[in-house]
Amino acid sequence: MPVQTEFFPEILRTGTEVTVLRSPLAPGLVVAFGRWRGEMSAISPLATGKGRDEGAAVAGALGEMAENLSIGARSHSGPVSAHFADGTLAVPDVRAIDLARRADSGSEGCACHGDPAEAKLRAALERLERAALAGWWLGRVEAVGVGLDADMVAGYRQGVVRRQVHAWRIDPLPGICAVMVLTEDQGGGRPVIGTAADVSLAVATEAALREACLGEIALLAPPDHPDYQRAMAFERAFSVRHAALGLAPGAAAEADPLPRSLATVAGACASAGHPLAFADLTNPEIGLPVFRCVCPSLPSWRMLAP
Repeated sequence: MPVQTEFFPEILRTGTEVTVLRSPLAPGLVVAFGRWRGEMSAISPLATGKGRDEGAAVAGALGEMAENLSIGARSHSGPVSAHFADGTLAVPDVRAIDLARRADSGSEGCACHGDPAEAKLRAALERLERAALAGWWLGRVEAVGVGLDADMVAGYRQGVVRRQVHAWRIDPLPGICAVMVLTEDQGGGRPVIGTAADVSLAVATEAALREACLGEIALLAPPDHPDYQRAMAFERAFSVRHAALGLAPGAAAEADPLPRSLATVAGACASAGHPLAFADLTNPEIGLPVFRCVCPSLPSWRMLAP
């Protein structure tokens, strides 16, 4: 399997059973499904990765599995606290302890990477992505339509299905681009959304499209499957907010993006009055850096998700 695995320790690679396929609804998207077969405790034995090629998809699945093995209570001997840049305590324990409780932060704002700074940056962008979606869901942030590159969409769809695809920008903070992509049947119905955040609007848009295409796979599950039931529950809840979305792209010119670095993203957040705090959740048995980003002043999607 032609996959770059230098970031992934042997215990993770050998303990994760990976199945790779192309999305039936978007053949341009490669999806990797991972199942943990090892002895260590994971908050979930399942992980998913996606990308334009097999390497990216498998790397995504292994990365998510590393998070599953690192953020739970059993992966650490005691509480793991998050601190702001000045050392002030933000949250006394950021481990995922009880996923049945909405107050538990689950995997929100978590990421892994061989480079700790990159892991922190990815965790921060995920936290901001979820904050943007939560802010829009609560009616606090406006969604502004953005145009989609037809060739990019066609590259994923490859003419297999004709679901509608639209995108909106929901910026949580100046300089941060959060994008929501909605796909739905031609006549409406069976909506699926994907979200992503980045300093680049183009990067965030394509990442959100990949997330939406991945979410569509749940629509193919049997009606009694948990993934299908969650998709239907989301459709019912989303109908309340769907009507608030306009389709006209915003006319504002795109500003030059910020440099993609942890320093610039954290600085933008601090300047807007939303300082970020980080916690090192690296599992010592795996050794792959895993960090959680928390920002108590921004809303949490996990608290609102259907």
